[in-house]
Amino acid sequence: MFSGCFEPDRQIAAPLANEVLLTSDVTSNQAVYLNLSHQNIELDPFDKKWHLKFQNAKNGWSIYMNPLENVAIHQTTITNFDAVDSTFNLVGLKWLIDAPTSKGAYPAFAGWGDFNFSTPKSFKNVYILRLKNDITAIFYKVQVLDASDDAYRIRYASLNGDIDHTVTVNKDELYTHSFLRLASEPVQPKVEPKKNDWDLCLTFIADSITKQGNLPFLPTINDYYGVYQALLINNDYNKIAIDSIHSFDEIDFFKTQSLIFNSRDQLHSVLIDWDEVNLQATISTDNFLIVQKNDSYYAIKSQRITGNYPIDFDLELIIKTL
Repeated sequence: MFSGCFEPDRQIAAPLANEVLLTSDVTSNQAVYLNLSHQNIELDPFDKKWHLKFQNAKNGWSIYMNPLENVAIHQTTITNFDAVDSTFNLVGLKWLIDAPTSKGAYPAFAGWGDFNFSTPKSFKNVYILRLKNDITAIFYKVQVLDASDDAYRIRYASLNGDIDHTVTVNKDELYTHSFLRLASEPVQPKVEPKKNDWDLCLTFIADSITKQGNLPFLPTINDYYGVYQALLINNDYNKIAIDSIHSFDEIDFFKTQSLIFNSRDQLHSVLIDWDEVNLQATISTDNFLIVQKNDSYYAIKSQRITGNYPIDFDLELIIKTL
């Protein structure tokens, strides 16, 4: 007689499903952060407006702009900060915003330095930064002075010189990004939750009007790009898969093992479709989102959407812990 020891098959409890309501507004609530472990929500309040966003990763030095604040830049070839003043000709300038790519946003500030060093060396080019508000605009000149593993140093000023600040933006390892609001006095708001406190963020990104022309968008200063509702993924901790094979009711832990999970930092929300006939947002019925967070898996689909999409709307999700 033979005997042996076998590890028992993994026993999985029945999936638990909860409803979560996300409320998005382009003026007072531009980002909604969701923690999947606790399924709690943190909002981006109105008083935390920002213009520039700085990457905090140790080997990352990307600088992004807020499309909902109509931020755009023009890169000059001038390195003398004082040479750009109120006499600078602003007519006919080419304005850049962060452009979308298959791997995420490509920042308009991408060429600020030489990155072939352990820490980048700034080219010291002066940028004209424009903040558009309806038919009026505010202009600043901006120069990235240098950056290290721990911080960025930025100088910005009004063109007439009334405002002139050199700001150190620290890389806080507890957060994915640091933020700066340009004003008469610089403001560095804490916009995001700590990076281990959020997994998904319902917010807005700039994208090509030609590419995404069948969806509603908000205008930007650049004629070729609009602002679209999107989902950001905290890829420090999460990978995602789009499931169009299984039904939401049948998906479980074992079925997720046949899916391919990828690291992405953003995507147009797979949770919302656009009805071109009735010109209204509808919930997506063709697929749903699977998030792998360490050893845990979450299935997410939209259940109901109400309001004036994409300006202000409520999105009700069903989140199933697998």
